[in-house]
Amino acid sequence: MLGLLVLSILGFLFFKVYGFFINQKIKDQNVVLAGQTKIEESYRALTGYNKLQAVKHLETQQSDIPRSDRINKIIKMLEDLKGVQASSTDVIILSDFKVSLDTISLKGQVANLMSLYYSNPDK
Repeated sequence: MLGLLVLSILGFLFFKVYGFFINQKIKDQNVVLAGQTKIEESYRALTGYNKLQAVKHLETQQSDIPRSDRINKIIKMLEDLKGVQASSTDVIILSDFKVSLDTISLKGQVANLMSLYYSNPDK
């Protein structure tokens, strides 16, 4: 019984000392964290940092298509537009189109699809 009492007292003292060292380590880490947070806040206050973050955000949003591919796609889209036959009843204006880097499409509806898709000038 005495051995169990001594063992429990030693266990209690061990956990007390261990807890003290863990708390000391936590305090030290909190001091380091506070210093790093202060440095981060000073960086965030800089205008250049905010601009850098905005540029990084934009770079992740942009799709990277080579310039030559963009030019070729634009030329092809314009050639497709030139091929649309104009008629007196169906008028398609430039604001009707939705243009992206990959495709060109029409907003809304067109009354006569032949004027949009049919590109044979003889017929």
